[in-house]
Amino acid sequence: MQYRLRSLTTSLLLLAVLPLACAKKESGKDSASGGNAGGTGVSLNGGGNGGASSTDTGPTAADTTDGTIGIDATQAASLLADPAANCKGWSVEAEAQPVVVEFVIDVSGSMGKPAPSTGGFSKWEVTRTALKNAIGKFPPSFGVGVTFFPNMAVSAGTDPRPVDACVNTANDVALDNATTDQIAKVQGAIDAITINPQGATPTHDAYNIAVEQMRKTTLLGNKYIVLITDGQPTQSLGCIGTGSVCTPLLPAPIIDAITQAQTVDSISTFIVGSPGSERNVCTSADVRSWLSQAARAGNTAAASCDDKGPSYCHFDLSQTDDFGKSLSAALFTITKSLLSCQYDVPAPPSGQTIDPAKVNMIYQDGSGGYFLILPDKGGSCDKGWSFTDASQTKVQICGTSCDLFTNNPQASLAILFGCTQDTPIPLQ
Repeated sequence: MQYRLRSLTTSLLLLAVLPLACAKKESGKDSASGGNAGGTGVSLNGGGNGGASSTDTGPTAADTTDGTIGIDATQAASLLADPAANCKGWSVEAEAQPVVVEFVIDVSGSMGKPAPSTGGFSKWEVTRTALKNAIGKFPPSFGVGVTFFPNMAVSAGTDPRPVDACVNTANDVALDNATTDQIAKVQGAIDAITINPQGATPTHDAYNIAVEQMRKTTLLGNKYIVLITDGQPTQSLGCIGTGSVCTPLLPAPIIDAITQAQTVDSISTFIVGSPGSERNVCTSADVRSWLSQAARAGNTAAASCDDKGPSYCHFDLSQTDDFGKSLSAALFTITKSLLSCQYDVPAPPSGQTIDPAKVNMIYQDGSGGYFLILPDKGGSCDKGWSFTDASQTKVQICGTSCDLFTNNPQASLAILFGCTQDTPIPLQ
């Protein structure tokens, strides 16, 4: 038997089939059945720690995997492509827990300049590439939109002005499901940005635009804002300020707005500090504490962080040797943290029942491989999968298997109910 670890997905297809196909022992290969996830068993021959399967032929091999076993890709694909025809059963589809993400991107004049960690490219060129790559991997269960600021030349002002005096929303993309078309719109908007050297940093006005987008959207799901900036705000709410980096504005009102978004609107905010966010170029004062406080206010603070450093609460990318690599890693970490490892089990059609002793979870790794996820044994949910409680209305991917799952949000996952030997699926 070949044990292989793969990643899972947020794109969940629940296939409930009575009866369904079971794998059987392939010549020259090991076979093991069973498993226990709160009373459930594995009917596909593929490892485990006990047997509820009709195909048990002897003692079961100990589960030495990290929760997955490879199965034959061709037959698994055939089964999943048309379970009703293959298994004379029924199928239903469910979606992963939805997430809504609004990016708020600093494109002020300083973003047009290179930094020691950008390899001669401007900070915006590096940011543009990382953003497009990250958003291109969003699963359909995400909603995504983008707000740029200031995206224009900005003049100084001492009196409150309309927001369009310091934020040009022409390139913004309204929140929508992360379909192929929506992702293309967001990526196209990112490509269309040209840094204006006279652009100020009206962070508060831009953040409020994003919050308003969140309030208006009809998309369901947990809501998040991702703010990426390379410095202190140079204009306060109402487009007030000189726009000069030498005369930055106090960040307390922005932090208050982030706190209100979290407590009133249940919008969490991630903060990413690009190179340049570490100090004021005129005074050389370290100014990262406000970004750290903002992450704490947005309920996204890193564990054991300190607003005074060196372990700040935000994604501090100001000291990295490779900004592009570090930003890509930060965006991946953010995306990973948004993925859910828990799914609803839809009610079966009228007259049908789900046998909890014959439940099988299969995923495709996105590269042509198919793998059986073993049920959790012992109830600790450290790997494999389990029902969340006795009602068996939700399943969860456990521990290290969840970690694998969140590393690849574009693979696919299926849950099969009522397995028999009608269509064997051999182990790899």
